[in-house]
Amino acid sequence: MLHSLSESIVVLIDLQTRLMPAIHDGASVVAQALRLGRIARGLDVPVIGTEQNPGALGENAQEIKDLCSTTVAKQHFDATADGLLEALPEGRTRVIVAGAGRGTIICKMRRQRARQASSTVRDTPRTSRE
Repeated sequence: MLHSLSESIVVLIDLQTRLMPAIHDGASVVAQALRLGRIARGLDVPVIGTEQNPGALGENAQEIKDLCSTTVAKQHFDATADGLLEALPEGRTRVIVAGAGRGTIICKMRRQRARQASSTVRDTPRTSRE
């Protein structure tokens, strides 16, 4: 899938200094996120960030914060519950995600957007099978 610059946005997820020691090759994760963010900014693509529970886990690395036009502080793993979708600029529908918690964020954003697109979309309860 091709991305157009006018529809794209970069979201840098949970690149907090206190989390990086727990992330495999955390310094490289931050370096690559910085690279992506700088490229995006150079192309006039907005960059926003998220911070998981910044009161307990600290803020994003300063270099990350400097790249982001806004940072969504979140208490849930589901950043959509804490305003991520509202933080996306109008018309920016192609989300490029990088960072420590990107897998969870992608799944949650897809689910939330599906809910918004159709009021008939409902979560199906999961049952465990043993």
